[in-house]
Parts: sequence; structure tokens; C-alpha cells
Amino acid sequence: MAEECKEVCKPLHCSFGEWAEWSEASCLGLCERQRVVQEMNNECGTPCTGALHETKSCPSPCHPPVDCELSEWNEWTACSNASDGFVGGQRYRERKVKTPPKDGGLACYGDMAQTKACKGDWDEI
Repeated sequence: MAEECKEVCKPLHCSFGEWAEWSEASCLGLCERQRVVQEMNNECGTPCTGALHETKSCPSPCHPPVDCELSEWNEWTACSNASDGFVGGQRYRERKVKTPPKDGGLACYGDMAQTKACKGDWDEI
């Protein structure tokens, strides 16, 4: 009997092509890119592992982010006083949110109200 010769498999490994450029942002705020399998593996080669498609967050051209904006401070209140004629007390001022953040804009930062002591005279700050 003749022995059969087995052919030795020469490995052909899978490989990817280069990533395409990132796409323009969609209205959902996503950019994407793709790549293709450049060479498929054979039965004794290593298969490809990894994504063929990727997405990332990008600024949306449809709804640009709006950052929070605070109003100017209103005027200080008059000094509070006690009924016994005590000179002193406190005064207050506040500000409001003029524009709330939207579509990923930055949140407001800073005090919304302030208090300070009055000194010696009702009109003194």
C-alpha cells in the first residue's frame, strides 16, 4: 500500500484594510468610519478579529450646544433692621438663569444668591 502524502497547509492570515476617514456628523451627533477585510484567512490561517464599523460622538450640526447663561446681579436690598433700632443687619442680592443649557451645552456655574453684613449705617454696604 502506498502512503498518501498530505499537503501541508500554508497559513494565509486575515488582514484588514485601512480605516476610511471619519464621516461628517449626523444630526444625532455621531461620526462613523468603516474598513474592509483586505485578505480572508484560509483554513489554517488566523481569522480577523475586530470591528468593521466604528462610531464616535461629534458635535451635531443640527442643534449646536447652548451654554447656560446667568443674568446680571440685581441690586442689593436695603439693610434689614431690628425693631429696637439696632444698626446693622444684612442685605441680599440674587441672579437668575437667563439661558438654560441645551443640547450638551455647559451647565451654569456660580452663586445664585449672595448675602453680606451691613455696617453702622443703613445705606452702607
